[in-house]
Amino acid sequence: MTWISTATLARSFVLSQQNKALSAQIGQLSQELGTGQVADIGRKTGGDYAPLAQIRHELGVLNGFDTATQEATLRAGLVQNSLTQIGDTADQLAGDLLIASNLEKNVPIETAGLQARNTLEQIVSALNVTGAGQSLFAGAATDQPAIASADTLLTALKAEVAGLTTANDVLDAVDAWFDVPGGGYDTVGYLGADTPVGAVRLSQTQSMALSVSANDTGIREVLKSVAAAALAEDPNLMSGDLTERSALIAASANRVLNATPHVTALSGEVGVAQNKIETIQAENATKRYALELAQNDITGADPYDTATRLQAVETQLQTHYTITARLSALSLVDYLR
Repeated sequence: MTWISTATLARSFVLSQQNKALSAQIGQLSQELGTGQVADIGRKTGGDYAPLAQIRHELGVLNGFDTATQEATLRAGLVQNSLTQIGDTADQLAGDLLIASNLEKNVPIETAGLQARNTLEQIVSALNVTGAGQSLFAGAATDQPAIASADTLLTALKAEVAGLTTANDVLDAVDAWFDVPGGGYDTVGYLGADTPVGAVRLSQTQSMALSVSANDTGIREVLKSVAAAALAEDPNLMSGDLTERSALIAASANRVLNATPHVTALSGEVGVAQNKIETIQAENATKRYALELAQNDITGADPYDTATRLQAVETQLQTHYTITARLSALSLVDYLR
């Protein structure tokens, strides 16, 4: 029977525990060297987690602002694109209508009216654009379209101008339908809210509201000018009087030209908002960088110090293995010799 003394068992236990401790240190230091982060933050901070908690809280807030500025960037970009489309298509239409109004050019009035109708459809589509699931030109009513379809607008306008015999009368009726408070545009055309969309917080100190809507005066001016021209598509308008229909096309063309600067002005306001968003994003990024540096000062592991400590522990472990091997080789016979 082989007898193992209590001292031998104790020595074996101590050596095993030392081996585990050294191996654990090597694993921890290797992890720190690989990740660049200390494994034991409590040791690094002396148990004071408050500064780190504050930094992480502020970084979390910045994450929310990042989402808000990204959505604001998307919203402003889509609104800007829509305004550009509206201005470009209206300008193109104005030139074509002026040509069509000249009877000597032999351009059918119905063709000019159809082109105006197509332009109206494009403008309505641009005004009903959505971003992140929200209607962008409907004011606070972001869950519904901003404006009724071109067909709906023209159907209502045709009822208003039925029986009129001059271009001026038609234009007056169209103006009233669009401009009178509580009139046709307010009840049938514009589907959004009178209340503008609320401001969005983009940083700790700055908020922004992009409140362009299809109810803005400038957009109404473009809509009614293009819609008036679109009425000329009907060969029975003003009893089919070609001269009056031509006069309507000409007047509408001039009105479109006078209305597009309003859209350009709105586009400029949105451009200012886009620049503001970019500035806020840059400020938030600068603050994030500073916070991440502060966080790394707390949680970061110094690579040189970590590598030095790892090498020292590895040397300890190698020494430990050597001692263990030598102790295991000792025997009473060797001792007596």
